[in-house]
Amino acid sequence: MEEVVAKEERVEAITINPKFVFRGLKTLVLRQLEELRCFYSEKHSLECTQLKTLRVYGCKKLKTFNSESQEILMDGQESQLKIQVPQPLFAFREIVGNLEQLALNNEDIAMIQQSHFPIDLFFKLKILLLQSFYDASVNLPFNILQKFPNLEKLVLSDCYFRELLPHGVVGEDAGVLLQSQIRFLKLDFLRNIRHIWNQDCQPVPFLQNLETLEIWSCDGLTNLAPSSATFKNLTILIVWKCQGLLSLISSSTAKSMGNLTTMIVRESHKVEEIVSNDRNDSQSQSEIVLWKLRTLKLLCLKSLSSFCSSANCTLKFPSLEEVIVTQCPKMKIFSQGAISAPKLKRVNLTEERDKWRWIGNLNSTIIQLYTEKVGFSGLQHLELSQFPELKAVWQDKLPFNFFHNLSRLVVDECMFPSSSVPSGLLPILNNLDKLEVRNCDFMKEVFGTEWENANSVVGHLSKLNELDLINLPMLRRLWIEVPNGILDLRNLKLLKIHNCSSLRNIFTPTICSRLEQLQVLEVKSCAMVKAIITEGVAKEESMEEIIFPLLNSITLESSPNLINFKSGSGTVDVAQPQEVWVVRLFGVSVRIEGGVGSVECCGTDGTGWASGCAMGSVFVAGCAMSECGRLNPVLDRVMYLRGFDPPQKSPRGQGNFDTWDAIDVCFLLEEGVEAEVAVEGGGGVSYGGELGLGGRIDNGETWRGEV
Repeated sequence: MEEVVAKEERVEAITINPKFVFRGLKTLVLRQLEELRCFYSEKHSLECTQLKTLRVYGCKKLKTFNSESQEILMDGQESQLKIQVPQPLFAFREIVGNLEQLALNNEDIAMIQQSHFPIDLFFKLKILLLQSFYDASVNLPFNILQKFPNLEKLVLSDCYFRELLPHGVVGEDAGVLLQSQIRFLKLDFLRNIRHIWNQDCQPVPFLQNLETLEIWSCDGLTNLAPSSATFKNLTILIVWKCQGLLSLISSSTAKSMGNLTTMIVRESHKVEEIVSNDRNDSQSQSEIVLWKLRTLKLLCLKSLSSFCSSANCTLKFPSLEEVIVTQCPKMKIFSQGAISAPKLKRVNLTEERDKWRWIGNLNSTIIQLYTEKVGFSGLQHLELSQFPELKAVWQDKLPFNFFHNLSRLVVDECMFPSSSVPSGLLPILNNLDKLEVRNCDFMKEVFGTEWENANSVVGHLSKLNELDLINLPMLRRLWIEVPNGILDLRNLKLLKIHNCSSLRNIFTPTICSRLEQLQVLEVKSCAMVKAIITEGVAKEESMEEIIFPLLNSITLESSPNLINFKSGSGTVDVAQPQEVWVVRLFGVSVRIEGGVGSVECCGTDGTGWASGCAMGSVFVAGCAMSECGRLNPVLDRVMYLRGFDPPQKSPRGQGNFDTWDAIDVCFLLEEGVEAEVAVEGGGGVSYGGELGLGGRIDNGETWRGEV
């Protein structure tokens, strides 16, 4: 969308500038409209007399305000003169006086600082959003806050500030902070921020007077504030998706938070504890009393081990009535020290409060939840190496019912020789989107072999989109002879198999018939693989034709024993092969045919050739070519020969490669390789190497050298 109101197509000329009036409009939000240039393409006026909230974000081509100088210039122009550039949305002076909520970027702030607006122009403004400050060398412009005397809420979003309060805030900025009426502060997606305030910075009323502090997606933060910080007026603390945080506050800061009523910490995966122990208090007894805390929510914190790990710290919660702990699988205990929470009678396990536990007190309840592995319930992403206690029971004592929401599973660094996914777990993984198995030295198979009640349970892994098998040296097979319909792989789109040196084949014909959505296949460094598709054990598995209707990218690399794409008779059809890589395969016989083209690499002496029809790209890499080597692609883009080695049959390494209509041919030579390239007819050839040497030769020229 380029404009909000389109210009009407009229034959007669319009001599009056249109006026758009929205008398009842109170809120205008324009967000992520990248092509929006203006409200109306011709000169016009826009009136929104009741507008209270104006937020424009992510509209890079739209200018929100006229500067004061631009307003004077436009007033002096003839009214009939067409504007040459898109008209800004509003005249700043006309619209801002009635606003209560406003979003400004760095250009807007610069315009305000350079203009001479009366102070009462911003008198009604209560909520200010500062956004899109992308210069990391610029600090938060505190002096601008004095222009908003009644400001109550400040939101900083998508800015590159490194510190909110840099070291040495003095002079005019210090005066502004001292007089600030701000009670609500939200930091949202400040990707560079490391500290809210510097360790050496003196405490200032700006933060001490806060009543609500929200911090979202600030991954650079390791803690919220130094131990000298105090939040004596803070009532609500919310932390969400801060992936660099290890702890929230020190015990000294926690002691100042007597007015805190609500604490919510969620989806911050590195948080290990909420309250960390001060160095000065490490040996002495201390007491933290959160007098007014009524609600505590700890949600989706994968690394959280406890609320407070100090055995010398006593926690008292006189008003605590609601505790929710969900998806905190490493939380072994609430606190190592004594706890008092006389009003608390349950620990809720979901935000809906429909499940709860209580074993007499808070510590005993958390210990029981850890013992029963309740923290895994509802988990969406699981990396097995992060949970040694889970690896120990992975094969036989898993809490299967806890994994029904799992969308990504990584089975890694495991020592068990049996399957990566036990057969008993398969019926639970109804939402699994990606399965990655890697770095398991003794694993022999991917899926389990026990199929009890096979006739009643079918369609497992129906939502699986990607399967990655990486560094599994003992893996013998991917697909066991499972009963028909047990595995439903109709949505599998990407299959990667790397460094599986004992694997001999990838598919059986029966499995192939279920891969109707497969788009990408990668097989790399699988030394024993002889065929991608092997004949099945049963006679009914022998198929004359195997079709991959959506397969568009095939990568075969460093698998020296691969001799056939499919063993036995029959053909393999690929409807739309857009991209084929054949990398370091010797003695390979591969043929893939489809409706729009084909790719072949064949021969037992290192010969390789590829042919295609109207294919997007063909890639042949690291194959030793003989004199009869021939490349006949009709390409609409580029053809590359990567790591081209001298041909084997000719002492001078001669070979003819007819590229027909290829736009470009690029030889990327490895270090130490000698080559001679001559171009006859057509366009040119580019050559280069790992040392950065490269060039181009045109028709009739010859290049010879060593990279």
